[in-house]
Amino acid sequence: MDLEVDTDGLREAAGVLQATETTLRMPGCAVVGPTDGCFGPSATGREAADLLTRRAQQSVEALGLLAVSVAALTDALTAAATLFDRLDQGAVGPR
Repeated sequence: MDLEVDTDGLREAAGVLQATETTLRMPGCAVVGPTDGCFGPSATGREAADLLTRRAQQSVEALGLLAVSVAALTDALTAAATLFDRLDQGAVGPR
C-alpha cells in the first residue's frame, strides 16, 4: 500500500503558521494602554480599570503561549514534510 503525502502542502501550511506566529509576536498585537481615569474617579471606576488591565495582561500572556504552540506546530509540520520527502527518495527505510 502506497501512502501519498502532499509535502508541499505541509510546507505551505507551515509557512502560514510561521506568518501567524510572527503576527502574534508583533508589539502592536499586545498593546496594553493605561486605564487611569478612563472609568471615572470613583472606586468602582478604579476597580473596573484595574480589572481591565489585569485581563489585558492575561490576554497578552495567552498570546505569547499561543505563539509558542504555533511555533512548535510549524516545526512539526516542517519535520514531517522533510521525513516524508526522505522516505520518498529512499533515504530512510522502514525498520
